[in-house]
Amino acid sequence: PQGDEEYGNGKVLRTGCTDTYFEVSDQFLRAAAEDPDHLRMLQALKIKCYICVPLRMGSQILGSIWFVRSDSGRRYNEIDVKLAEDLASRAALATENARLYREANQASDDLRQVITILNEQQQQLRTLHQLTNLLNQRLTNLPNLLQEIVSEVAKAIAGVEFCFIILNNSLGNPEVLRVTEGIHTQKFHWEDILPLEQGLLSQVFLTGKSQLIHRKGWDARHPEEEVPTAIYAVAIESVQAGRLGVLGIGNWEDPEGLDQSGRNLLGAVGEQAAIAIDNARMINEQAAIAIDNAHMIKALEEQEARLEFQNTMLARQNRELEIRDASLKLQNLQLLEAARLKSQFVSTISHELRTPMNAIIGFSQVLLRQRQGSLTHQQADIIDRIVNNAQHLLTLIKDMIDLSKIEAVCLELTLESLHLDRLIKETINEFRCLAAQKDLGLYIQTNLQNPMVINDSLRLRQILVNLVSNAIKFTEIGRVEVVVKEISTDWLMLTVRDTGIGIAQDDLEHIFEEFQQIDQTTTRKYSGTGLGLAITESLVKLMQGTITVESKVGKGSTFQVKFPRRVQASTRDCLDCDLPQSKTLACSFLPQTLKGFRAGRVIY
Repeated sequence: PQGDEEYGNGKVLRTGCTDTYFEVSDQFLRAAAEDPDHLRMLQALKIKCYICVPLRMGSQILGSIWFVRSDSGRRYNEIDVKLAEDLASRAALATENARLYREANQASDDLRQVITILNEQQQQLRTLHQLTNLLNQRLTNLPNLLQEIVSEVAKAIAGVEFCFIILNNSLGNPEVLRVTEGIHTQKFHWEDILPLEQGLLSQVFLTGKSQLIHRKGWDARHPEEEVPTAIYAVAIESVQAGRLGVLGIGNWEDPEGLDQSGRNLLGAVGEQAAIAIDNARMINEQAAIAIDNAHMIKALEEQEARLEFQNTMLARQNRELEIRDASLKLQNLQLLEAARLKSQFVSTISHELRTPMNAIIGFSQVLLRQRQGSLTHQQADIIDRIVNNAQHLLTLIKDMIDLSKIEAVCLELTLESLHLDRLIKETINEFRCLAAQKDLGLYIQTNLQNPMVINDSLRLRQILVNLVSNAIKFTEIGRVEVVVKEISTDWLMLTVRDTGIGIAQDDLEHIFEEFQQIDQTTTRKYSGTGLGLAITESLVKLMQGTITVESKVGKGSTFQVKFPRRVQASTRDCLDCDLPQSKTLACSFLPQTLKGFRAGRVIY
């Protein structure tokens, strides 16, 4: 039957009602048959009537019962149906009771098994708790700690006749520590186990998976009495340090002595052992750190004492330095006052000298113009020397006056609109005779789209005179070249280049200092006071420009002056000066060497 029939078991299971057929005809059998073979089987049974009643338990249908009569004169009736339904009810109740009894027995068995497992787990937890308490008391000594572990495991797990721990060293020593407990451990063939990476327990150590090894796993050369019948090993694995070693238990005679509960407990002990070993190592490391810290604290205390002593000495030295500093400040003030008085004296003397010097030059020139009448050739030559030397002295006096003004921050620029190209050419032409006397080439190169500038023509000419005269003075063979060009709309560059003796690299940093000359001896070849470049640098800065120099000994020198097309005027009070406050550019940015003479360079 398929379960969807309109008769018999299918109908009863689907509807839950009794199905009866008091007269089964051949036509019914043909309708019920699935194929000819099925029909012949039904006809062979000679079914005349049937009753199919459900096995009901509450609202649940458990199955059905068939009652069938074959070739017989009697047919089923309603009384038979009642009897069949009563019998089916009793059968269903008996079936349910049997099922409940079977489930009760199964539940009882499960409960006993759970109780057994709980007892085993409780015993394992009690053992682990005792072991943990014991391990916590041995954390400071790793060998004692391991010995306690193997002793407790050998006593706590049934069927264990010996226990061992092997710790491996990652630094290369195959065995750091090996601890055993139990009977006949002296018979152990450790050469089959060590090293852990290659021995009998290599799979446990390398993979971290526990392993049960029977006697046949040992080397066959050993007698059976010297080889355990079974060994169960677990890895001791730390979260921080990785795999540390192996914990194992064994039995010499009983291959079934190491049951599953004991193996489970060993795995839990392995985890506790890893934690305990980690803690022991951590405590030892902390103890070592504590010792190091104590040494460091002692060293720091000693260092602090030394620092305190040094601080005392430094405080004493600071007091001495303060006294010296106060004395130096007083001396500095005295030197500054002396320098100021010196500058005033030099300025006054220079002015006083310039007036009679102008008279000497003037009268000498008058005498020279009349030499045809009353002077002999020798007298004219003497007067000519007087004029030349007087003019040289006058130049020196002017330099001293300019230096005095720079020191007093009173040098002023008289700004005007001027034709730069014309100024350059007129100034350079004055040196052509001097250059011709030394057979030097003197060249000018100007290419200015706009030759008009706002500057002080006298001071600009003074800069050019100082640079060109120096170039001619220090050049014996070759040429002197002056180049003026526009580097931008608002800035110009003046370059004076020569092929003279050049300047050493060590002297370049001092070249713009006052009274500074490469040859400072009294027998030097080239004359001069050493003020020309110092005054030139001060004038360039006064014009808001810069001056640089490049030079090689024996190759010549190149001076470059960069200055703005329009020099800006400013008004500033002058110190110790009677100049009017007109368009005066104060040189507060002048070098410190020009704001006051330094010790060792004061001239009296």
